[in-house]
Amino acid sequence: MLVEEDFNVGVVLASKKSKTLNTSVGPEGPFALERLNYIFRRDSRNSQHTVTRESKYIEFKLNFNRGPAIDGYCRTLAAFANADGGYIVFGIGDKPRTLDGMKKPERFEGLDAKDLTDALNRRFSPVILWDMHVHTIGARKFGLIYAYPADMKPVVAISNYGDSIREAEIYYRYGGRTEKIKYPELRVVLDETRRKEQEMWLKHPRRLASVGVQDAAIFHPKDGSVTGSGGTFVIDRELLPKLQFVREGEFRETNGVPIIKVAGTAEVLATGEVRPTRTLVRTRVLRSEQILEAFLHQEVVDEAVLYVKQICYEPSGFLPVYHYLRIAGLARAEAIKLIESVPGNHTAKKQLLNRLRTEDVGLRTIIGEKDTEAALRKRELRQKIKDQDIEDVDSDKDLAYFSEALRSLPPPEIDVSYVLPLLRKSYSKFWNRGGDQRYFLRKAICYADQVLNVPQ
Repeated sequence: MLVEEDFNVGVVLASKKSKTLNTSVGPEGPFALERLNYIFRRDSRNSQHTVTRESKYIEFKLNFNRGPAIDGYCRTLAAFANADGGYIVFGIGDKPRTLDGMKKPERFEGLDAKDLTDALNRRFSPVILWDMHVHTIGARKFGLIYAYPADMKPVVAISNYGDSIREAEIYYRYGGRTEKIKYPELRVVLDETRRKEQEMWLKHPRRLASVGVQDAAIFHPKDGSVTGSGGTFVIDRELLPKLQFVREGEFRETNGVPIIKVAGTAEVLATGEVRPTRTLVRTRVLRSEQILEAFLHQEVVDEAVLYVKQICYEPSGFLPVYHYLRIAGLARAEAIKLIESVPGNHTAKKQLLNRLRTEDVGLRTIIGEKDTEAALRKRELRQKIKDQDIEDVDSDKDLAYFSEALRSLPPPEIDVSYVLPLLRKSYSKFWNRGGDQRYFLRKAICYADQVLNVPQ
């Protein structure tokens, strides 16, 4: 059974006191929207750069490659597994940290989960649990591989591979580097493993007592057999390396690889193997483009609150917001509290709060009475907007004049049903040119959003 799910839920990643990635994955998984926001935080001075640096939890690679490069990826994933988990992010150059995207994303997208799992299992033990994800920003694609913290540490190299992996070595993540583990960290890892083993031994008798000896069964992860008083069934051995235990008896991997949920009576095939269900989880990505386009097409979106929060992470706080507040049923004061609760102190967050607190006074503009070429053209366009006499905006210069002409009109003199199609055309024509064109588009669209959704 193939089930497709859209989800767009976030977790709190950083507080005002800390700008480090929260290592607790939570129920939303390692690719929750706000985790991606943290990793792909843009520099307010240059939106093509990220302010995020390589760290104990993040390593950047410009491109994903096969062959000998796999050794390095496996080594890094083992280091993350021995520490607190972490991401290899493909598509970001290290110096400078530019959001380039992968040159050949099909290499990453074509990676078979079985191949990487086999590569890790040939090099390390115990098993390293991992997930992969493709993140899109505009036309650029970024690949992420996340290694979960190992339940039973340390993860140890079991054979020699290339120049970077040596049998019996243990790798650990120190800052932005992968190195052989040092004694203090090894001591912590061993103590943690001993504590977990003690906890597990204490839990087993309690669970056995609560289930009852007659109803309990034992799962053998090496051969896939499950044995109890009612008999035995076998899980397909090809699935065993992919199983991850989580709550409620679910075995889960995301991004299209199998998710197995045993609930009630399991279906047993003629061969005695359990048939799994398969779920494809698809993450909805929100960026400035999606926020603008949903408003321009007047979409009634699910989870409108997430669109409001996302504005705080974008290069500019001048994005349509009242459309989403209306859908979410939030008053201005409630919106301000919501935005104040968003982690961090980003420039866009400050701009958005200032807009809401001042009722967007700064969006309005005044056209001077001088007879300069610019003033004359703005007054001409203002009249044409009132008369609904503009079919299209022709040039970059006219886009700037059009934006100011629109914002010089009081709301009662604007027919939004006429202006919105014009803004959609202008967005399609000018947005990808970047620079000042985006500035004037954002301002015009924000004003249309205000006129349409804020009572005058």
